[in-house]
Amino acid sequence: MASPTRPPKNLGFLLLIVALLGGSLLPIQSRINGALSTTLGDPVTASTISFCMGLVALSLLAVVLPKARRAVVGIPRVLKRREFPGGSCWPVWWEPLPWPANRSSFPRLASPCLPLPW
Repeated sequence: MASPTRPPKNLGFLLLIVALLGGSLLPIQSRINGALSTTLGDPVTASTISFCMGLVALSLLAVVLPKARRAVVGIPRVLKRREFPGGSCWPVWWEPLPWPANRSSFPRLASPCLPLPW
């Protein structure tokens, strides 16, 4: 097993820049989706096209990037064994409760495999 490598010291700053750039692109995507909906005259068709384009883009990345390809190939095994690299991500019975009743449900619905800060 290879020894773990240390992340670069400026990784946090780089991730912040990536997050800011990604967030600044969301209004552009919203504008494009609105224009497509207006052009087609049907918002459901426009959202379906938008979703399919995202699916195609992610599928291409999964085919092109070796690490992503290995992860995609391993999905059936992980689901069958119910094991995840970061621990169990399977929701427990109280997860669907509204956020005020279950303070962990809101962030866990968005990202169930990430550890909670509290």
